[in-house]
Parts: sequence; structure tokens; C-alpha cells
Amino acid sequence: MNSLNLIEIYWFVLLPSILNFLDDTNGLIKAFSCKTLNNLINVIEQGIDDNAGVNDENSFITIEEYFKLKEELGIDMGSKNIIVRTKVGEIFETSLLPSLLSLPKSFTVAKSAKILPIVYKTLINVYKININNYDALIEKLISIMNQYLIPSIIKVKDEIIILNQLLIILKDLFLPILGISVLLIMNKLVPLLLDNLIDPYMIFNEEGIMLILSCLEGMLLKTSERFKSNVNTPGSYNYNYDILGGILLVWKRLKKNKTNFKNEVEIKYRIMDILSILKNNHATNESIKKFASDLKMVLSKDDVFADLMS
Repeated sequence: MNSLNLIEIYWFVLLPSILNFLDDTNGLIKAFSCKTLNNLINVIEQGIDDNAGVNDENSFITIEEYFKLKEELGIDMGSKNIIVRTKVGEIFETSLLPSLLSLPKSFTVAKSAKILPIVYKTLINVYKININNYDALIEKLISIMNQYLIPSIIKVKDEIIILNQLLIILKDLFLPILGISVLLIMNKLVPLLLDNLIDPYMIFNEEGIMLILSCLEGMLLKTSERFKSNVNTPGSYNYNYDILGGILLVWKRLKKNKTNFKNEVEIKYRIMDILSILKNNHATNESIKKFASDLKMVLSKDDVFADLMS
């Protein structure tokens, strides 16, 4: 008897226990119950995939391709998936959402740092196992970003540990799933990230700088005119000059205010990668030429940018 069968048999015991712990007022108990729920979801999803023939050969496909593959293979979510069959996905969501507000002042920084990553991961896994449509999943994720993640990043701007945790969540959990759909929320994400990047105190948070640069690069790779697959979808070129100004400002501050910063090489090459994408992220050939000319002029105005011109 495999693990999936055991979950089916003992679901009537597992479900009330998990829900009880998810509703506990102790944040650390919530975090532990999230880990348990994640383990259950992994077993259920693996069992569904094995039955349908989704194997290790498909492990490198995107989440969008994964959903399409499930449709092509005719996976019956209702009969194979006990979470869908017992209609508890929405109940899990309701139990998890309040924990997304486990921020400092309500919780200690240490507790927030333990709770937030696992709660976000669990909620996304609940959506993935409970939703059988990629577009519906994207709609859910954008809603969570608008209502919880973005306001949280704004609120914890001065709490470096939690800010970096939330940036990791954005980079590792949300952006890979969103793909080109990040265009739907880029008008909020780009100003948010740049606002943090150009904060004068950000030079003391090199990890945060690298995370923001990684997020910007990830979004540009998915949405730029050079890389995006749907040429009829407006790209991210409207943000080119804003992003350029932000990354050059933070580089100048780092070089002027910190004679030796430990992540200089990594930050330098991350900025150069972004500049390389920006050079090609345009709707017309004329705008490509103009941006190249503007970039050359800006970089030549200060010796601090010399390293970025190689």
C-alpha cells in the first residue's frame, strides 16, 4: 500500500488535525502545520502524476507547460485528487491567508522569518493542487501579490531580514510561475523594487540589492522584446529608463560610499546583464539606437561607471 492510499484511508483523521493546527494562534505551530500540509500535497501530487504518466522526464518543464500536459494526459483532478474531491482547497486557503500578515510588530523578526516563507510556499502549493487551469492560478497569485506581498514589502522596508525574505519569496516562488504574465503586475512591481533599490540605506543591505537586481533581471528576461514569445503582447520597454536610472544610482552609491563591498563583482555582473537586456528591450530599431546612444552618454559622464562599460 503506497503513501497516497494511506492518505486516502486516514484523510478523516488528517484533515481535522491539519485544520486545527493551521488555526492555532501560535505562529510557529502554524509553520509546522504548513510543513505537514506541504508534505501531504507533495505525496498527493506525485501520486496523481505517476498515475497519469507525468514522470522525471517532464521535471524541467514550466508550470504553464505542466498544466497543459495534465490536460493533454486527461488527468481527472476530481477523482484522483482528494483535496479537490473533498472540496477543502478553499478551506486551506482561508486558514493560510491570515498568516501572510505575520509581520514584525505583530510578531518578532525571528518568528516572522520562520513563518512567512513556509506559509507562502504552502499557499501556492494549495493553489497548484486545487486549480486545474493555469490562467486561474495566475489570477490567484496576482491577487495575493496585490493584497499581501506588495503591501508587506512596503511595510517592512526598514526590517532588512524580513524585506530580504519577502524578496526571496517574490524571486523564487512568484516570478517563475508568472512568466510573461508578470506584465500584468509590472506597473506595481517595478516602482516597488526601484523604490527599495534607490533607498539611501540600501547600500548597507547588499543581499537585498542582489535580490532586487535578480527580480528585475528575471522579469526582463520573461517580458523583453528580445525574449518574449508573443510578439503581440506589449513588453517591458516602458520601464527601460526607470530601471537604468535605478541600477546606475545604486552602483554609484556603492562605489562612492563603500570603498570595499564584499559582493562588488556579483553586483557588477548582475547590473551588466540587466544593461545587456535593456539594450535590446525596445519596440523599434530607432528606440534601440536612441537607448544605446543615451546609455553611452550616461556611462561616460562619471568614472565610477567605467567598470560597467566592458
